[in-house]
Amino acid sequence: MKMQSLRIVRLMPILGLLAIFIFFSGCSASRSQPIEKKATKIANRIAKELDLTESQKAELNQIKDDIVGKIKSKENVAQRKEIRTAFFDMFKGDSLTKEQLMALYQKKEAGEKEMREFLMDKLVQFHKMLTPEQRTKFVAWMEKFAKKFEG
Repeated sequence: MKMQSLRIVRLMPILGLLAIFIFFSGCSASRSQPIEKKATKIANRIAKELDLTESQKAELNQIKDDIVGKIKSKENVAQRKEIRTAFFDMFKGDSLTKEQLMALYQKKEAGEKEMREFLMDKLVQFHKMLTPEQRTKFVAWMEKFAKKFEG
């Protein structure tokens, strides 16, 4: 029993990041599907799997809307476009150096760090709204989901 608890504790950061990935990617949803639709589908699935109350569903929907808003923010979209354009311009040039790529990567990493911290805050908010039983259900659900991707 104690070993199983330790295993779950060690898996929590991975499962948390997996939950963030689910919000981010929409699991197996089509890439052509709008992010709002993917996020709604995921939130509805979480609500069903965890048997959320109406107030929990409302809070989950607010979390979902915050995440979608952040992903679609003009600032976030503009930064991704700027980095992509800079990379394409560098690659078209006569020379490409590791230093150029590192500078671009560091800029990209700064944006990713901000997004990671934002998503972690949302994950903490999600965790707080769940009952202990729902947290246990969520971990079991995530473990089942994670096994699909293990080799």
